Amino acid sequence: MESLEKMAKSNPEIVQKYYAKLADTVVDFFVALNTVYAKDGYFLYIPKNVVIEKPIQIINLLKSEENTFATQRNLVVIEPGASVKLILCDHTLNLNQYLSNSLTEIFVGENANMDYYTVQNQHNNSTSINSVFIQQEKNSNVTTHTVSLHGGVIRNNLKIIINGENAEANMYGMAFLDREQHIDNATQVIHAKPHCQSNQIYKYVLDDKSTGAFSGRIHVTRDAQKTNAFQRNNNLLLTDTATMQTKPQLIIDADDVKCSHGTTVGQIDEEALFYLRARGIDEDKARMMMMNAFAHEVVQQIKVEALRERIDELIEKRLNGEVARCHECDYNCEC
Repeated sequence: MESLEKMAKSNPEIVQKYYAKLADTVVDFFVALNTVYAKDGYFLYIPKNVVIEKPIQIINLLKSEENTFATQRNLVVIEPGASVKLILCDHTLNLNQYLSNSLTEIFVGENANMDYYTVQNQHNNSTSINSVFIQQEKNSNVTTHTVSLHGGVIRNNLKIIINGENAEANMYGMAFLDREQHIDNATQVIHAKPHCQSNQIYKYVLDDKSTGAFSGRIHVTRDAQKTNAFQRNNNLLLTDTATMQTKPQLIIDADDVKCSHGTTVGQIDEEALFYLRARGIDEDKARMMMMNAFAHEVVQQIKVEALRERIDELIEKRLNGEVARCHECDYNCEC
């Protein structure tokens, strides 16, 4: 791993081959803004047939004496046959206002594998725009997890182009909101080749006056026969003042496919709550058990055991209304 700015100077031929090939400045204003203002970010290059056994963790910390606009541009290249697990953690270290605009382009080669985890845990004065563009080649496998534990306003854009036969993409997301927080996940999967599969599951838990949004699009092109593509968004509203907007979409130009999409928005099942209380479990604990069970379907998909256990712990603390910062962290930041 290296600084993208340094890599562009020392190995310009590699960076020029991939840089700005997936992110379209014409379609997306924030992509254009990032392209203009970004000075640096990380560059991760996994050579052909190299398997990285241990996960690579990248921690983004925002700390400034004044309100700050931060821009980061990242590039990931995973060559054919390579494999890596990447964990991104976003934190704020003081209460100043932050507007961050991060953009990452990822190229996954033939027979390559990548797990991409994002953990967002920032304070209510922060606004975060995160755009991730991924292109997959033949027989590749990509899994993404986006865990939004805390943040004032968060917008996550995820676009995956499946550009090779027998490739698979799995996209998972969880969002936990309270007070007047807002989290928006926008996903897009383009099936450009036949015999591929994609799966999406996103879940939200909304409390107080929080607002959430989900927009998911699956596009199966004319040549992408024998495609299996599935999408689901489930949302749990804990108050009458929390709101959720959801828009699953299918665009199918092929005729030999299996595709489905669905969404639900509702409150805690009162009959199930009564069932637990009738067995001696107090109401608060019963509600906590049901919310944990709601999130568990997504949590169990995390392949890194230590991360899965940590996310379980943080979700429980988040649902308990405890401080938003990661517990036992060396940085005692307020949120």
